[in-house]
Amino acid sequence: MRYLNQNNFVSESAKVLARAAMALNPVELITPVNQAHEKELWMTTEEGGPFINPQFQYDEFNLSQAAAKGEIVRIAADALRSACYPESPMDDAILEILNHRVHDALCAANMAASILLGSNSGGEYAQQIYGRPDKLQVLNCYRAATSTSDSKDDSSCFSEEKRHELLARSYDAFGIQREFQRIADIYGFRNWDIIIDNSASAIDVRNKTSYGNPQVVIPKSRKVNGLKLAELIGHELECHLRDSINAEALFAEHLASTPLEPLIPLLAKSDDELFYEGHAKLSDVAVNGESVSPHPYYVIAIDAALRNQSFADIGELIYKLRRNADQSHQTALNGAWTAAYRAMRGAVDTHGGYAYTKDSAYWFGYETATHIAQSAPYLLDFATLTLDELRLLERAGFDLKHPRCPSQNLAAQFQ
Repeated sequence: MRYLNQNNFVSESAKVLARAAMALNPVELITPVNQAHEKELWMTTEEGGPFINPQFQYDEFNLSQAAAKGEIVRIAADALRSACYPESPMDDAILEILNHRVHDALCAANMAASILLGSNSGGEYAQQIYGRPDKLQVLNCYRAATSTSDSKDDSSCFSEEKRHELLARSYDAFGIQREFQRIADIYGFRNWDIIIDNSASAIDVRNKTSYGNPQVVIPKSRKVNGLKLAELIGHELECHLRDSINAEALFAEHLASTPLEPLIPLLAKSDDELFYEGHAKLSDVAVNGESVSPHPYYVIAIDAALRNQSFADIGELIYKLRRNADQSHQTALNGAWTAAYRAMRGAVDTHGGYAYTKDSAYWFGYETATHIAQSAPYLLDFATLTLDELRLLERAGFDLKHPRCPSQNLAAQFQ
């Protein structure tokens, strides 16, 4: 890479861009501060009773900070574009992926600004990052949701005796944190904080965060059995976190000790998580059997949101599908909340006109990762990048067959 201006100018611009963009985590920004309270109200819905539209509230200070960081990203990115001249296919690939990251960061900032403006238009920016399912895909999900076939194989990597032993164990948030830290120490993962968070609604690996170091976040209320914990170790640490470490090492081979070194963590993680979640779902199934393969309800909920359905309408739709699949009232109600919430988190008005499309990644990502596992399994070690980005890097000459951190398959050895 050739730099037009002095190296310290490029380095400072890269630092500013990375610091601002890495603070723009879309999920963190669009998580309502009152989601636990609204879910509690939702879960009181009686069988046959009317479904309600929650009233979400957001952290306006964090949203204002995010909007301001969006302006910083725009200015710093323009400065870098004017100063960097690629001299090889590898340089071209790096700059193309950097443009992807700038685009996603600006979309996240615009999502924050939309909420501050009292607008549901943030969904349009989300769709620029994550895309939207087409009708053929949606139709297949409806067919899967209404299928009476029960052919899923419940086999896992554990013996039946070991499964019963793990199912009998219980771990609260502090127990999950302790086991996560143990696995992180075995792998030698550094600079990641494994924390318990009152406001989190699900366990989340956050490369981007407004709090500084990247984090693995555990909701304070989360409790799991030992079999689920083994599954989470594979999903969150041996896939999500390990993929992040590998991608950072890949870019570090080419950018360490250069003015663009500060961009390494930013380049290493796409906000489009289709391949990322697909890899993790492959791990889930390997650990816990096909019963934990992705379900089609998130895609159905997203399609309903894209058709301007309200939160209540989406919830009722998913509830009926789950009840028709012989789920209990409470199980169906909880699943209906989760699907509707994931499709509408970030909405200012939950009566409709908003769709957050990220979570179609589980269903479609699993399909994609299954095919890649058969044709080019080495790409799974870098699943924080999109499949298109990995193909771009491979054509440019990057070595994707020797990851810094190979899998040790510790989830399958959980004791």
